[in-house]
Amino acid sequence: MMHRRAAIALATLMGLALVVAASAAVIRSKARSDLLSSGEDAYALNAYPKAHRAALEVLKQQPNDRQALLLAARSLSRMSRIDRAEPLFERAGPPFGTEDLHARADGFLNIGRRDEAAEIYRQLLDQAPEDVLALRRLAALEIARDNVPEATRLADRLIGIADGAVIGHTLKGVIAYNGGVFEESAEEFEQVLTLDPNLVEMPLNPRQMFWGYLANSLLNLGRSSDASRHLRRALNDHPEDASFMDLLARCYEHEGKLDQAVQCWQLASSWDPGLPSPWLNLGNAALRDGDPNEAVRLLGKAAELAPEAPEPCYGLSLAYRRLGQREKAEHYQRLANQRKSGTAPQSP
Repeated sequence: MMHRRAAIALATLMGLALVVAASAAVIRSKARSDLLSSGEDAYALNAYPKAHRAALEVLKQQPNDRQALLLAARSLSRMSRIDRAEPLFERAGPPFGTEDLHARADGFLNIGRRDEAAEIYRQLLDQAPEDVLALRRLAALEIARDNVPEATRLADRLIGIADGAVIGHTLKGVIAYNGGVFEESAEEFEQVLTLDPNLVEMPLNPRQMFWGYLANSLLNLGRSSDASRHLRRALNDHPEDASFMDLLARCYEHEGKLDQAVQCWQLASSWDPGLPSPWLNLGNAALRDGDPNEAVRLLGKAAELAPEAPEPCYGLSLAYRRLGQREKAEHYQRLANQRKSGTAPQSP
């Protein structure tokens, strides 16, 4: 009878221990779940340090928890801590989700390791062929490497995806512009405006780059009136942008409207006194108007702002020749020739 009672007591104690152990496991599981949930929420809000701390709390108790390893690794990658993130990705092991791959690629990209970033973007596209962000980032990398065929192929893939068409046409415009194929670049950028009139999806940053590419493409095609139309809109969106006003002056110059061109260059030089082009063009205009003294002042400013450019020195040579100062004229002619050949000193 006593043995039976002892057995019952032991069984009761064991049952209680199992209940306590099970309760502790439930509590630990709940704590893990809460930590990971708060960490994922923080990650989604770009609060990467907070997400990383939540993952570490889980890893203290469960060092091989894969979800926590990946959350910690992604967070570190987003903070450009690749040196700490990659060992955690290795511990977690494949397969990796699209966000894991994006975080890894962006982390490498942020520290300038472009080859590793490109390889991960390719892995991502094997997994998700229509991932617009991966296509865009990889295409930009190929443009930077001057790999025109591959960049064009990726841009065409983007154009074939509804959400990527604007990005694809923009990238093809940049590729054509860089290659000096201005008719194609103008067509691509005008297609962007057709698809995205307010440039909401257009990827170039800052947005002024788009208008500069388009206006220069049109100017190179002799389409100055179209270029000026777009530049006026650009100036409406970006008031007092000296580069746009300088380009608008070039449009007027091409159309023979020299007085309007001069007014634009004067505005541009007042908006950004450090921009060399308006001073150069104002100096050349002074030469055309028969005022070599004013030309010397303006061209001297341009030469100071662009110490390697030959054009201001050519203008100064002409101005001093008209002033009868032969020695100075010959000096600036030599300096212009040196700058053109790349052998000039840094300052006159």
